[in-house]
Amino acid sequence: MELVLGLILCMTILNILPWILLCFKRPDQSIHTQLKESDSALAQIMQVFMGKIQSLEEMADNFGGAAAPLDFGQIIGQILQQKMNGNMDNDYNRDSSGRYNGTQEKDSPPTLDINKSDRIS
Repeated sequence: MELVLGLILCMTILNILPWILLCFKRPDQSIHTQLKESDSALAQIMQVFMGKIQSLEEMADNFGGAAAPLDFGQIIGQILQQKMNGNMDNDYNRDSSGRYNGTQEKDSPPTLDINKSDRIS
């Protein structure tokens, strides 16, 4: 019986001891201060980043002025108009069997014909 009471007492002490240490140590406060420090560091980084972005925008305005906004409707209209004109500008015409059927480029490298007699046996 004494052994059982001794084990219960030891287990109780071992169970209560970490809770008592947590009351004095308070790791949640440490985590809270670390989060505050990281938040302030992140805010400083964002301020520096936004300042750099602003200076880059000013530099771009000085070089080229304000860029015109992209008119996607006009771009799509030009692409559709080129497609509707047919194959006039298409240099890559192919026939029904998939062979190239267009004009040759002027600066194309010469083709190398190897006859059977030129092969090394």
